[in-house]
Amino acid sequence: MSSLLCILIVVVCLANQALYVHGASPSAAPSRSPTVSPTSAKPSPSPTRGPTASPTLFPTRFPTYTPTYIPTSAPTVAPLPTAVVIQRTGILTQHQLIVVKPSGDTLIKFKFYDGSTTDYKFAIQNLPASGSLYQLSQVFSNYGYEPKNGPAITNIKDGSEVIVTGSQNRVFYRRPNPDVVTNQKWGAFDVIGIRSTDGNRTEFGTITLVPPTGAIVGSNFLLNTEDWTITGNKASVVTPTYERYSRGALLNYYITGTDDVINVAAAAQPDRSLWYFEAPSKFFGNHGISYGGTIRFNIAAFSGDFSKLNDPSVNVIELHCATCEGPVGKGITLGYTIDQLRRSPNGAFDGKPKTISIALNEHGGWMKDSQNVLLPWTKPSKCDIIQVLSRLSKIKILGDWTTWYETVAIDDIQISNTEGEFSVLVIE
Repeated sequence: MSSLLCILIVVVCLANQALYVHGASPSAAPSRSPTVSPTSAKPSPSPTRGPTASPTLFPTRFPTYTPTYIPTSAPTVAPLPTAVVIQRTGILTQHQLIVVKPSGDTLIKFKFYDGSTTDYKFAIQNLPASGSLYQLSQVFSNYGYEPKNGPAITNIKDGSEVIVTGSQNRVFYRRPNPDVVTNQKWGAFDVIGIRSTDGNRTEFGTITLVPPTGAIVGSNFLLNTEDWTITGNKASVVTPTYERYSRGALLNYYITGTDDVINVAAAAQPDRSLWYFEAPSKFFGNHGISYGGTIRFNIAAFSGDFSKLNDPSVNVIELHCATCEGPVGKGITLGYTIDQLRRSPNGAFDGKPKTISIALNEHGGWMKDSQNVLLPWTKPSKCDIIQVLSRLSKIKILGDWTTWYETVAIDDIQISNTEGEFSVLVIE
């Protein structure tokens, strides 16, 4: 009887051992599973993860397996930074200048400087300051039937964009009604191309919307000096005098400046301390779309001997780019001289009210500072002109025309263009 009992005990022990080996546990055995937090759930071990977890009863035969627990709620995944996910194709989206009549509308078609747009879709990055953008209606997009406008494009925030859905990569733009023309552009917005095969992006293009006058940026002094300043007199910077009067057809609410320091080597010699009107910050930045257009202003003198002008090499107007690569170091300065003005269709300035208009291109008579006092200024290239217009940091208009004292007024300063497309040499 005692031998039969011993056999039964051995059989039970072997059975329990087999259960432990196969990952099961007899009902009487204490649980050896790790403690799991109530907020976590333990998944079933995957067959591909390796051997089943074993108790410490057989440490040398079965390696220890530490289970990984997956939370019941997935964490919020932040989007990748733009710099990580965006790749540039090297293709340039075309910059365009679109002329729109007051209370008018127009279709805008996006395109590249070179290459087909077949494999691309376009995305609008921001909205113009005035007027409304629309996707094309389905009936117009597919068949060319009115109405042209479909859903309005609104609420584009930083970091977001709107994909263009209209056929031929087109959108619809409409001016408000009633509408008022000013000396500023209607607005501008940016667009990029996205390649359908891999999501890579082109360089952005800017669509600039202007009234029929071609106005891009300007000052008419209707209410105040508009933050123009005077430099080169005794004080380093002063505010010009604001006049709320009309003097003939060319001066109507304007600003004036008066010479208060003379620096000449001898009698009848040129004044070496020159004062200028300087434009405010709204004229700075990227106005590259004005290439091929004009910069113009009205000017008149109230006092001064204009039979004794300053040196012919003195610049009537200067355009500065502080960040452009110059001939020697940083910066490019373009100047338009008194002598060039005399030889141009504008003619010489004799103190009488006059409109001066200068072409914004490499053929307009501009000269480029050589950044070397031993070398003369040189004729700028097309790239030089576009660089400066795309990164304007200062605009100066001459007030100190004579070798002695003078009082000069300016009005209606305007940068404008009505040409349709911008050169591929645009600088971001």
